[in-house]
Amino acid sequence: MRIPMTSGAVIHTRASWLRFIPHAKTRNTRTFFVVLCAVAFFFVVASEARCCPQDLARDLTLPSSCKEAEDMLKLGREMQRAKNYAKAIDQLQLAHQTCPQDQSISLELIRTYLDARWFPAAESEAKSFLAQHPRSEPGQFFLAYSYFMQQKFQYAGQTLQKLLAQDGKNPDALKLMGLTLFFYKEYVLAEKALNAALELRPQDDEALYYLGRVYYTQNNFPPAIKAFNDLISRNSRNYRAYNNLALCYQAVGKIDEADKAFTKAEQIASQVNPSDDWPYANHADMLAAQGRPDEALRCIQKALQINPRSARNQYILAKVLIDKKDISGAAEHLKLSIQLDPSFAKSHYLLGRVYEQMHERDKAEKEFAQFKELSEKAQSPGGLADRGSDE
Repeated sequence: MRIPMTSGAVIHTRASWLRFIPHAKTRNTRTFFVVLCAVAFFFVVASEARCCPQDLARDLTLPSSCKEAEDMLKLGREMQRAKNYAKAIDQLQLAHQTCPQDQSISLELIRTYLDARWFPAAESEAKSFLAQHPRSEPGQFFLAYSYFMQQKFQYAGQTLQKLLAQDGKNPDALKLMGLTLFFYKEYVLAEKALNAALELRPQDDEALYYLGRVYYTQNNFPPAIKAFNDLISRNSRNYRAYNNLALCYQAVGKIDEADKAFTKAEQIASQVNPSDDWPYANHADMLAAQGRPDEALRCIQKALQINPRSARNQYILAKVLIDKKDISGAAEHLKLSIQLDPSFAKSHYLLGRVYEQMHERDKAEKEFAQFKELSEKAQSPGGLADRGSDE
């Protein structure tokens, strides 16, 4: 990746806030974070402009042993592309031992650790690399990414600050900073960072997707709708864009349009990613809110068939059962939801309401108290409250 070396800064004026952010510890936050990262943000793997380019300039003084290391590097890359990460790492480690001065081997090893989701190893290797090459932009980015994926957000932000101070036009760094800021509810700054990334790389679907998410979270629905429609125009099989477009339509009261978009998301997801339960769960949640319990039940049963260990799915099923007057069944699924994720605040509140209907006031008060405590935690930075819609 060729990175313009300019001193322009986009978000540096307020970036120092990161040093004051506490480490996120709530399980609800961790649940959101896993969803956020697992679905779409592995741009270390997917980005067309790799941070670890194969044409990275080599040191012309490399010894003859490095020619053998080049063959190992080539084989390691082939194994990495085949997702045989363990063998790829073995090859790259051997290549690194054979020719430790070749930067491209070190960077490829770090990137493969990230691809394999061996984040502590990636962090350790990146730190060792930066000790020798402190201004390496790929090295700094990889370190920041390893921090981000380990939920060390303060360190990720600080590392990105240094990288963006060195080069304020690094699109991958801007995108990662945008997500870090989004996670901590710094939506205005996140919007600026993601827009800056898109100015540099207009066809970056991932940056546009998360910009749409930022708009949606801010209740700024017109630009959110435009962002998701733009994604669909680029790729008509982008079911995540349809899913989020449906959420926007739902939020502005366009229920028929939302219904159609959810259905489209489900149809595509069943073909391209049948393990994703979010379109079905989101659709069920909307149908339940619209007083359509039979349709909602079909959708949430499909979501639970895919992911029975989702606390939110169990919660949505409980809501549907309440609408169908099955109070005892709702109570059982709410208890299961809390068992799966004790920090899912909505289940505590709804279980409290169910206990009230069952005339078990003491149990109800206990659940309401738990709901209040969890809701207050969710308002702090890093304790992102569940909006029940992000994939």
